[in-house]
Amino acid sequence: MLNGHNGHIHSVPFSVDGTRIFSGPSDRSVQIWDASTGAGSLKVLNGHIGTVLSVAFSADGTRIVSGSRDKSVRLWDASTGAELKVLNGHTSTIFSVTFSADGTRIISGSEDKSVRVWDALTGAELKVLNGHTSMVFSVALSADGTCIVSGSLDKSVRVWDALTGAELKVLNGHGWVVHSVAFSPDGTRIVSGSRDNSVRVWDASTGRTSFLLPSPLTARASSLAHGTTPCGCGMPQLRLSLWYQIFLVHIQSIPLPPQWTAPALH
Repeated sequence: MLNGHNGHIHSVPFSVDGTRIFSGPSDRSVQIWDASTGAGSLKVLNGHIGTVLSVAFSADGTRIVSGSRDKSVRLWDASTGAELKVLNGHTSTIFSVTFSADGTRIISGSEDKSVRVWDALTGAELKVLNGHTSMVFSVALSADGTCIVSGSLDKSVRVWDALTGAELKVLNGHGWVVHSVAFSPDGTRIVSGSRDNSVRVWDASTGRTSFLLPSPLTARASSLAHGTTPCGCGMPQLRLSLWYQIFLVHIQSIPLPPQWTAPALH
């Protein structure tokens, strides 16, 4: 058990090499932990003046990005804990942040209904993606860096051109707020989790629902990942989130029950 925060924990990703854990709590700090020993916080990153809701790390493990209720995105040196950049532009709470695979861009989603693209080296705002009609809870970038996906309180999943900022697709089907979105590693599928108690897997090229996974628990699907290992997620949705992470990793190899497939859905 890693103790040290004085508030709720909203985000807990691993570093790419699995040696560190980053936590974003309501006590406004970002902390770095040794994943193998758990022996106390390695670094405490102070700077935010509001609750930290999202934390992500660069693929090379050298930088951390955080998003907060203070409306700022902050970039940190993962080794020293030094604050490198403060990215201002959002006008309300930031719910989600992520790096591009090459570490050159940062994507953020906010209560101000926008998705923003930033230069991770200079801190400059590159694009503002408008289209959602309510707050944006989750953003993700395809591995090749060409597409952004976002999920919102407006019940939609939207796909954007990461270079031009153009809206490419609006994926409708969820009945309530979309809390989490992710791309498959090959970029051919999108997965989304909603408070409507379902997870949907979409064909990224057509925008059609490939699979509809009803929740086995009476809880909302609020944290999803698509990869080869499970990753951290926030309580109280831990059990549901981890179940879906493990299941989605094996979508291609495990036949789905007939009642879970949705070929006619759009």
